Amino acid sequence: MHNLNLPVAALLAAALVWGATFPLVKTALLDVDAISFLGMRFAAALGVLTVVLAGLPRRPEILRIRPAEWSMGAVAGAALYGGFLFQTLGLRTTTAANSAFITGLCVVMVPFLMWVGGKPSRLKHAAGAAIAALGLWGLTGADFAGVGRGDLLTLVCALMFALHIICLGTFGKRVKTLRFFCVQLLSASALAAGAFLWGGPVRMSAGVAIALLVTGVFATTGAFFLQTWAQRRLEPTRASIWILTEPLFALGFGAVLLGEFPGAAGLAGAALILTGVWVAETGGRLSPGVFRPTAPAGGEPPPPKSYRSAPIGDSSSTMESGHVEA
Repeated sequence: MHNLNLPVAALLAAALVWGATFPLVKTALLDVDAISFLGMRFAAALGVLTVVLAGLPRRPEILRIRPAEWSMGAVAGAALYGGFLFQTLGLRTTTAANSAFITGLCVVMVPFLMWVGGKPSRLKHAAGAAIAALGLWGLTGADFAGVGRGDLLTLVCALMFALHIICLGTFGKRVKTLRFFCVQLLSASALAAGAFLWGGPVRMSAGVAIALLVTGVFATTGAFFLQTWAQRRLEPTRASIWILTEPLFALGFGAVLLGEFPGAAGLAGAALILTGVWVAETGGRLSPGVFRPTAPAGGEPPPPKSYRSAPIGDSSSTMESGHVEA
């Protein structure tokens, strides 16, 4: 696979992990309050990262975090945890289908927020995002006969996740990947620890322990590192569309592990999500090479030679050779 395809592959791997954890988390939440579980999940992820960092060479250089990396990582971490928190609060008074659809609207919010910020996305990316969001509606079967408080809280969740995607795409190009990721996770974990104090009861079980292990190691530390690394190299709107493949993976794992098979509307929605990805990558042309380099928002791709000669790696990120993410 060409090196320029690696960021997309990293996002797909992250989406696969997030989709695979859905049945585990769903089972664990039968024994533990959702906000308490989030606190435990981020605590586990922070513990895993600490162990990994302790085993890496050149620790003083890796942990020599500059003020800009602290501030950018803190903002990204706050947006990340804000997304999880408002999603959890919204789920208390809305349906799972509505929550999944509204959360996925972050894929449409990203190009809109980029446009408001003066950095419009490429037309094919915005069109692909809209088609994918429509597919998500069919996939989830969301019903908005009456919009309630839970739906509005989940809308705030979508905004937080959209801001997180933009933060990774914008800040990631200006700071070292591993340092940025460490501060981001530390910030989110600190907020999660505070929220844990007013979370609900916890009844430890084998299901909870397995879910914490998998989400802490793979879905948080691993997958979010992959996302942080990949978005240093991808335009935010394009990245958000690939992230939206997560419900497709969740659909597959749900069918295999939980026996939850989609109906015709769900399958049509899944097809639309894939269509949105195709439009975003090819502009709707039946041409080979879905994976291709994308210029920063508002610019044209440089000549192929500059891509081949441009460094892809990050000198500070020893962990990359060894995410998660994302």
